[in-house]
Amino acid sequence: MKWLLLAIISLSLVQLSVQKECEVCINVLGQIQKTLTPQDKSLEQIEAKITQFCESATEDKDQRLCYAIDTTKREVSKPFQNGLPVEKICDRLKKKDAVICALQYPVKIDLSTIDAGSLRVKEIQKILGQYKKSCTGCIEKSDYVKALKELQAESSGTKQEL
Repeated sequence: MKWLLLAIISLSLVQLSVQKECEVCINVLGQIQKTLTPQDKSLEQIEAKITQFCESATEDKDQRLCYAIDTTKREVSKPFQNGLPVEKICDRLKKKDAVICALQYPVKIDLSTIDAGSLRVKEIQKILGQYKKSCTGCIEKSDYVKALKELQAESSGTKQEL
């Protein structure tokens, strides 16, 4: 009985690690799978849905995954046609190209916990980029710190005088 319980726990941990490892692949293929209808039975129709999703993808990591699977659409559409879960499809794609599961979404940084003055300029630029905030005219570190503090004020909902 203990062995069975241990086996079940280890399988669930393996499944969680695969989901975290292939999070972009699982997310993108899951979104594509949601767009498929029961009428989409042919490989060409499924590949058209993949192309349609990839053309409208806005997230950087989603676009990179689309680029990686663009040449191997048949290897994605065939398992979709057979009803394979997206986790299995990503696992199979990982065996062909390790880049597919190496893609991960960036971790969003909590702005309320950041001390803007202690960060390097490159780190501040990265944070501003994650929140799609541009800093035109920023030359010195103080300019970037001011832009980050403005972003912190916007995200907390209060405007503070700087």
